[in-house]
Amino acid sequence: MKLSAVQLKKAAERARRWRLENPEKNKANRKRHAQNYVKRHGISAQLVYYRRNVKAITEKRRTRRADLLYSLKERIANRVSAWKSRGLCFTWEQFVALYVEQGAVCAACQTPITLAGHLDHDHQTTAVRGILCQGCNVALGRLQDSNTRLMQLVYYLGTFGSSIVYPFALIDPKAKVDPTARIQSFAYVDKGVVVGKGCTVKGGALLYEGVTLEDNVFVGPGVSFTNDPWPRVGKACPVERTTIGHGSSIGAGAVILPGLHVPPHSMVAAGATVVGIPPGLVVGGALFTRSGGVHTDPRIDQEQAACPVCNHKPTKEGVV
Repeated sequence: MKLSAVQLKKAAERARRWRLENPEKNKANRKRHAQNYVKRHGISAQLVYYRRNVKAITEKRRTRRADLLYSLKERIANRVSAWKSRGLCFTWEQFVALYVEQGAVCAACQTPITLAGHLDHDHQTTAVRGILCQGCNVALGRLQDSNTRLMQLVYYLGTFGSSIVYPFALIDPKAKVDPTARIQSFAYVDKGVVVGKGCTVKGGALLYEGVTLEDNVFVGPGVSFTNDPWPRVGKACPVERTTIGHGSSIGAGAVILPGLHVPPHSMVAAGATVVGIPPGLVVGGALFTRSGGVHTDPRIDQEQAACPVCNHKPTKEGVV
């Protein structure tokens, strides 16, 4: 019996309601029908439809690509769909807000990026961590988020003369660190700081803006460099520059007050407070004391009785 147009419309409406009310059964039915079609014809129904309508489908795709707005919406929808497939409940609006919050730069290397950046997340908790550039995202994926493998790569690069920056060391992107320097864990290098060739900055050292380390300077653990002699909350003050001469060594826990120039090949004892005394002021505190002499020529063994070149013998009055 042939159904009328009204009956066909009612049957289609009933089928549509059933599909909405039973999504799981509808999905199972579609899968079973697709498998049966392949068994009978040896090819999927989708491929048959594509081959029969290839010209129309190609023209439709070309029209969509020409429509930039549609193409953009389609790309956004595809990205959001990919995030959902990874278990991320993240919308495009949240992505744009995070992009603006990061300042349109990669969260890892601070390289400028576009909205085509990659959404990085913790693969265990699915928590979003930031937006990365292509290189950083690929590197994290290859390293499988392993701090151990990252450390091994850092040490490997260090053996070939590259700078070694240990994990948890904080270096401002505007700081100038020579490729041969070594910055250990929990050290902080502020913007505008200059670290010369062959320098070693031990863990916990604090280098604030205005500090310059010339070549081959050793900075011990917990050394603090300051740049404001009169610090106050909310007060803008010009940064005073501090320069550590080449070949000098700063002992652990020493405090270097602002505006000083430490001569080359100097040695500051651990825990000392090195101060500058402006005219007309008396500065109290644990001032450094002269405890011995060292020769200013790094080629000389400091334990020798006298320098074989200039016959200088370190004494209590030597350079400290």
